[in-house]
Amino acid sequence: MGAGPIGLTTALLLRRHGVDVSIIDRSTEPVSQSRATDLHPATLERLDAYGVTSRLVDIGQTIERINVVCGGRSVGTYRLGRRASPYPFALTVPQCTTEGVLQMLLADEGVAIERGVECVDVQPDANGVTIGTADASLPNGAPGSVTRRRTDWLIACDGAASSVRSGLGIEFDGSTSTESFAVTDMLADLPFDRSEMHLHLRGRGGVHVLPMPVDGYVRLFLDRWPGPPGTSPDPAALADVAAERLGIEPFVAEHTRWSSSFVVHRRVARRFRIGHVLLVGDAAHACTPIGGQGLNLGVADAVAWVGVLASVMSGHTGCAALDEVAEVRRRAAIRTTWASWAAMRVNCLDGRAATARDVLARHTFGVSRRPVTAWLAGALD
Repeated sequence: MGAGPIGLTTALLLRRHGVDVSIIDRSTEPVSQSRATDLHPATLERLDAYGVTSRLVDIGQTIERINVVCGGRSVGTYRLGRRASPYPFALTVPQCTTEGVLQMLLADEGVAIERGVECVDVQPDANGVTIGTADASLPNGAPGSVTRRRTDWLIACDGAASSVRSGLGIEFDGSTSTESFAVTDMLADLPFDRSEMHLHLRGRGGVHVLPMPVDGYVRLFLDRWPGPPGTSPDPAALADVAAERLGIEPFVAEHTRWSSSFVVHRRVARRFRIGHVLLVGDAAHACTPIGGQGLNLGVADAVAWVGVLASVMSGHTGCAALDEVAEVRRRAAIRTTWASWAAMRVNCLDGRAATARDVLARHTFGVSRRPVTAWLAGALD
């Protein structure tokens, strides 16, 4: 369940393995915002065999290098991806576009999405799962609103607020930041190479600049945002803060497609599998947006789970193999969420600590850049 990018990816991969799938989603309409955009080289490689990558590359913006600036001084420009990879670059594609591509591929497989339906009860047993679903527009507990459904397997791709995970009583361990962050996709004339991602770190706050596929649009990600989380920041204020942190002349946000402010999380579910229920993507883990790890970690989950699950369903593999996948994916989630959290904490340093960070980065990043760029490329998963 769940018709986000990870739910759609999981469903498509299962169909390509010959498994019948049904998709339900609480929302009545597809996502219209850009939201998660970054696809790493390793993710593009994983999706290549399923006919997804070529379609996304045709419409995405390739990012070949990372330009890092600390304390107003350049640390260096570093290439993304492995040289032997057929995709030696990252790709930015709006989430709404990625979902649209996946929905078209699923439609070709005869799979439609049942929208406006939420899961209100999950009862796994030795042979499958009974789920209770309801019209998402009706209040919980409304008379006659719950429909019982039976399925062999339930794959929960219903996000960080997963009703399946909470319904099964699985703890979602971790932390939430005290700092506020802001993100926006805006049309702006910035003096940066559109084949590069720019990471500017300053003691009073950093800003990441990521080119988007639509001409002239960029994504700005700002840490230590002075405004409250849960609001849509004023585009002019975002542009002013970004220009100051980037050390460039003030610029005008000609048009803003989407903006948001939020706190960030580092959380991992205590279990990724209970019987015939599997947790995938944000239902299993939540990490900071730094490095764009969340979407890519979810795709890696889907690829790892699907082949083994298809083999189990066909009787060629025992269910114990799923426990091995669950353990591997949980370890990967712990590593990635901790690394992303650490990167966030380093970004948010101020005062003397930020000065020390900037000096250390200028002297050591040239030696240690491979682990950093490999992590940003998803090669360490």
